[in-house]
Amino acid sequence: MEVNREGSAGRLVNRTFEAVTEGSVRMLLRKEVQRTFDADSGPGRGRVQIDAWRLPRARGDKPLYTISDDGDDVEWLLYPLFLTLRVHACCDSNGSRAIFNAQTGKLLLSANGPAGYLSTITRGSSVVLLIGVHDVHGGRLPRLFPPHRDGHMPLLVTAADRSGCRAQTLFDVPIPSRTDAYVTSVSWDRLTPRVPESLDVDLRRGERLDATLKIVISDKRTLSIPIGEGGADPGRMVLPAGVTARTVSPCSL
Repeated sequence: MEVNREGSAGRLVNRTFEAVTEGSVRMLLRKEVQRTFDADSGPGRGRVQIDAWRLPRARGDKPLYTISDDGDDVEWLLYPLFLTLRVHACCDSNGSRAIFNAQTGKLLLSANGPAGYLSTITRGSSVVLLIGVHDVHGGRLPRLFPPHRDGHMPLLVTAADRSGCRAQTLFDVPIPSRTDAYVTSVSWDRLTPRVPESLDVDLRRGERLDATLKIVISDKRTLSIPIGEGGADPGRMVLPAGVTARTVSPCSL
């Protein structure tokens, strides 16, 4: 910990090491989270750095990869497949998570909240798809988001797999001038052959993903987005009046 002479401001550094002995690559991770603090303005935004080395590690070995990004803590998703960097946000927001491939360090997507806006779709031990939903209240602004415009709310739905981001669908949601809107819930409205209790789906052997993702925003409008194993199907989306969408591939992360 570093502080100024008055003890009112400074920087906190939390550094940990973790050996990963499961998965296709055995690794040593060095995870460092830095946060500033100030008695007047409160805690500042955190910064995360992750260095990964192949095990066994020899002196002078260079990291397999380095992740350096905004974040306040580091967690696992489907250990040892994905690393998530959590960004906290103000007010009633649950913040957001950025999802990285733990074997390669590649950024795959970002999604609002610690849970409820990210779906992991698996079949046995294989990851079929990741779906993330992100609005403007996650403490992180995806690169695709346009500059703020009064009367408009951007909304991003991203599809990814273990190897990388597949496609992003950017929605422009009109809202009344000088008002605010946000996503209140994300759920599977239709999922063949069953509806899971959460967004996470574990397909049985031979099952194909055929579902509709229902996104409800704070004024009760709903976006219905058909999802298959290739991601969103733009041609079958049902959107409220005035909402427009464009698909971006390759992704802009």
